[in-house]
Amino acid sequence: MITLPSSVRLAHPETGPVIEITHPVGRAQLHLLGAHVTSWRPAGHGEQLWVSAESEFGPGSAIRGGVPVCFPWFATGAGDWEPQHGFARRQRWRLVDAAQTRSQVQVACALDDRDLRADTPGRDRWPYRFAAVLEVTITAAKLTLHLAVTNPDTHQELPISGALHTYLAVGDIADTRIEGLGGLAHLDKVAGVQVPAGPRQDLEITGEIDRVYRHPGDGPQQTVVRGRDCDLTVTNRSSHSVLWNPWQAKAATMSDFPDDGWREMVCVEAALPVTADGDWPVRIAPGGRHDLVQEIRVGSDPDADQIRLRY
Repeated sequence: MITLPSSVRLAHPETGPVIEITHPVGRAQLHLLGAHVTSWRPAGHGEQLWVSAESEFGPGSAIRGGVPVCFPWFATGAGDWEPQHGFARRQRWRLVDAAQTRSQVQVACALDDRDLRADTPGRDRWPYRFAAVLEVTITAAKLTLHLAVTNPDTHQELPISGALHTYLAVGDIADTRIEGLGGLAHLDKVAGVQVPAGPRQDLEITGEIDRVYRHPGDGPQQTVVRGRDCDLTVTNRSSHSVLWNPWQAKAATMSDFPDDGWREMVCVEAALPVTADGDWPVRIAPGGRHDLVQEIRVGSDPDADQIRLRY
């Protein structure tokens, strides 16, 4: 049992154990079901994450909205696999660390193969040993999510896919502009085509969108989301970026998605989709580790944390 700092408490609502963070730098909530961040309110700002009012909570369910952890596969993985986006977001993770300083709060949750039952859906298709830790850090202007996956096996590789499937609250999608992705080569999953690179431009979302922007190299990739209630800079590291909004018709077919919820959100995800030929995007060597990191910053001022803390 770990000792919690004064800014962190473990609440037990009907939806399951929830970590609540209350600190001068902001407030946040993280459900142990799925190690799922469902709220982030940085100091001086309102809610930055969108969560469906019709989301299901509890064992065996997946929370709709916030930041789902898709693991060990993204979408249907390297085959037509169920459950969608892997089993980790339907499992209860363990709180393993919590710490605070004057300028930040950090909590960590863990899940490994010993936490799974033999009949966990999808376990029979992915019978590997693994150790996953999600570190969540909040400062006055930034939310950082760091998913570290380690291969404890001494003999075989650990194949993984996955994503941090972040839902951002934008207020009104009609007033939202996406900077940093327009003009990049991508897979348009709605149209089912590969789109080559073109002139760089801002994006406006005017219909269903599901695009995978495969970024070359290991450098960080920045996307700026500006809307009526939104001014966020999203930085993805060691991943590609997925842009998603179901729009009206698809939202109406989803039981845990309000019919008009598509107006209020957009997903900018740090993702590791399967390769073009259907293979795993990452294979972790025995004893090795892979890190998937997403940073979400309010505005674009890198000194915002220090500025706010002085006042």
